[in-house]
Amino acid sequence: MSHTPQKPTIGLLTLPLSHNYGGILQLVALQEVLDTLGFRTLLLDRRRNEPAWKVFLKQRLFYKYALSEIERFKKNNISAKTAPLVSTYGLKQAAENNGLTAIMVGSDQVWRPTYTKQNYKDYFLDFCEGTTLPKIAYAASFGENRFDTKLDVGRIRELLQQFTAVSVREASGKRLLFEIFNFTDAAVTIDPTLLLPRSYYEGLMHGPKPKKDLEDKMFYYVLDDCSNNKKRISEMAKILQLETATIRHRPSTTFGRIFQKKIAVESWLQAFQDAAFVVTDSYHGMLFSIIFEKPFFIMVNHKRGASRFESLAEQLGLKD
Repeated sequence: MSHTPQKPTIGLLTLPLSHNYGGILQLVALQEVLDTLGFRTLLLDRRRNEPAWKVFLKQRLFYKYALSEIERFKKNNISAKTAPLVSTYGLKQAAENNGLTAIMVGSDQVWRPTYTKQNYKDYFLDFCEGTTLPKIAYAASFGENRFDTKLDVGRIRELLQQFTAVSVREASGKRLLFEIFNFTDAAVTIDPTLLLPRSYYEGLMHGPKPKKDLEDKMFYYVLDDCSNNKKRISEMAKILQLETATIRHRPSTTFGRIFQKKIAVESWLQAFQDAAFVVTDSYHGMLFSIIFEKPFFIMVNHKRGASRFESLAEQLGLKD
């Protein structure tokens, strides 16, 4: 009896997924692309450094109710993942004990210490130094056009030299690699969500649908729901003569953040597909407006990183 040879397995490391729609979809897209290239993937499920009791409570309370629809999507669409990894040691053990043939970090803002905090060296693959595993960065992002040089720049410089291949998502990232880390062998690539056709995402939308009909409405998805943004949204709706609809990124109260149920990933995608016009300050909101061929307006979010929008607009010839 012949046996089909097992596909080589690539370990994927990205930011903690939680309820970040764009972060989840970029991972799903990357694993789909790698699958078509003949690889299995294993998500190295790195979480923040937290005690076991806190992880347990989050899973039993927060994830089982508020994020239940998002957790369902992840369960159905992430092909394989480790148990939650809450330490660098756990990450190292997972990399050593799962028969990996390579480790890939990316995409998203994996090289932004504001997000990775004390674990920032994990995302430069410090934990697998000394192994023979190929180390790859795909569309890694610094998120902004600067890097905190008070961090261990020398160590990061050493780690980058151990990579087999490095690509970054923004031109500003390539500049940072050269100016701060003296690293010259990097390419600029696109976010993995753009590697797949619109039809792939349409195929994902077989789950719950949005309650609101958006076909004749201006859909806005805003991460920072400040009064100035609200004013601009209202003004645009008047100019376009469209009613508005939205999906709240997060409730304004702590109680709401814990107990208000987040909508399904399918519903988030459907909103972009159905909208007549999109207004957003979300990077992946911009990407899915492009994927679904929707007219859109970007409210550049300087706090979360303007260079991401500028680089993508320049790559696609959309810069105005």
